[in-house]
Amino acid sequence: MKISLRAREKLIVKKKIVTLVMCGMLTVTAIAMAAGGAQRKAEVSEATRGEATAKEDSNSSSSATAGPSCQKNVRDGVDPEILKTLDKLEELGRTIKDLRAELSLEKLETLVDDRRTKEGRLYYQRSKEAIRFRISFEKTRWGKQTIVDKEDFVFADGWMIHRQGRSKREDRYPVTRPGQADTDLMRIGKSPLPIPIGQKTEEVLKKFEVSLIEADEKTDPAKIKTVHLKLVPRQGTELAMSHTRLEFWLTQPECLPVRSQWENDSGDIFTADMSKLRVNKKMKKKVFKLPKLPRDYEMGDPQFLPEESEEQRGEVR
Repeated sequence: MKISLRAREKLIVKKKIVTLVMCGMLTVTAIAMAAGGAQRKAEVSEATRGEATAKEDSNSSSSATAGPSCQKNVRDGVDPEILKTLDKLEELGRTIKDLRAELSLEKLETLVDDRRTKEGRLYYQRSKEAIRFRISFEKTRWGKQTIVDKEDFVFADGWMIHRQGRSKREDRYPVTRPGQADTDLMRIGKSPLPIPIGQKTEEVLKKFEVSLIEADEKTDPAKIKTVHLKLVPRQGTELAMSHTRLEFWLTQPECLPVRSQWENDSGDIFTADMSKLRVNKKMKKKVFKLPKLPRDYEMGDPQFLPEESEEQRGEVR
């Protein structure tokens, strides 16, 4: 099954945006390599990905049109504790207006046993109209070395801004079109970091095999009582093309995420630890506005979504 060139371009742009954030600890060269690899992979597997997307759309359509007697309740047979946790996470999406946390993001390249960790802060704000998200890194740890490594990812007003201190460069990538709501930015697979807050229980169960993992002092966050969820993308879903698993450690009884871990299709493992969480403290919008670009920084060429690019270009002007 073939998909159009325009649809293929959309998939490449989407994967590039997610890769830039989830692999935020990479150097500029590595990011470019990742983006190039994503494009080559998309070109090779475009037919397979198209079939997966079509299958998801077909399943969603069938669920929407089938009568009550024909529908299968995805909650049937699911562990009550899993349902309780997922329902709580869905409810948090309506009650959490803003969140701030200290963030440690580690990437482990398993093939070469290379481990790097970026440290900084995470900011999140949600309203009926929009979602704003910022990840601000200050330093990188690599082995015994720690270096100043300022890097910002800001998701606001339909754009992702990526500013890198070491390379003195800023790039912009569209994540929504003008006038399009961005309230689904936190959906797993679209969000800058996989955080389960606000995910609809039924949608999670349709797209993932969900299980509870027993507590383990060796791997669980220290000195925090948590529940550990493991999500494995179901075969045929789009996320199964890029991830083998996602795991979340949630505080009890609040159900706030303190650790997220995911493994991509290359075997690389990412672990995001969050601490000193502050919830609903009336965060100011200015948190999501970066300082004026220094004169010695380079501005990359604006990127545009494959369709309706004229509207995006007009917004840049």
